[in-house]
Amino acid sequence: MVIQKVYENIESCFEGIVVAGNKIGRKIGFPTANLNIQSGINFPTLNGVYSVEIQHGDERFGGVMNIGVKPTFEENLKEKVFEVHIFEFDKEIYGELLKVEICSFIRREKKFRNVEDLKKQLSEDCDTAKEQLLNKNQETHYQAHYLQEFNRDIETTVIHLPDLDFVRFCEEKFSVNRGVYNTVDKWFAEHQVVNIIRRRMTILRFLYWVTVYIPRECKLEFGPKGLTEQLSFYYMNHVKGEK
Repeated sequence: MVIQKVYENIESCFEGIVVAGNKIGRKIGFPTANLNIQSGINFPTLNGVYSVEIQHGDERFGGVMNIGVKPTFEENLKEKVFEVHIFEFDKEIYGELLKVEICSFIRREKKFRNVEDLKKQLSEDCDTAKEQLLNKNQETHYQAHYLQEFNRDIETTVIHLPDLDFVRFCEEKFSVNRGVYNTVDKWFAEHQVVNIIRRRMTILRFLYWVTVYIPRECKLEFGPKGLTEQLSFYYMNHVKGEK
């Protein structure tokens, strides 16, 4: 059996068609393009604000993206919204394709008391994003050198740890609790990932995929049925059909 490296399944780009939104961003001075995701399945699982680079035709721009449920303006919004504010850009692009590359995490999504507080925070987010985009080679936990070291450790040591030590590694490395680990392990076992080495590798790849954009200081959190949805999505796109 060939063990696939964990990081080879991680991409930081996805594409979306610009669709009409409620234009709140434009009204408060931060116009956004709302995206209907078309391709690329590895967008962040953590709701929040990210610095991004956006490809529009042959042009490339910096920007900030919010992924989440817009708690300041929406109540009980169930589906995630993908909104990108593009720096130095003022064109009508409804129906056009944007390619977005995630560069770095800025902050979690939050509900603000009023619009003025939101505007102040958005201004700070833009400043942070511009700084991050100027320093794209800053230390992040998914940079190539970290990933290579990570895979080397897995192939030589981690994958062969005793059961309890392997569980502890996952808890510490990915900031998941024992309940999350047990659910993930059971889920893959029930979906024909029977070989123990293959299942361990699948667990590691899933946990890496689901946490790839989450800062090390943040805990992995799932809403109601969120973990099952992530497992199903990952299985259908990365595991089903493997031998």
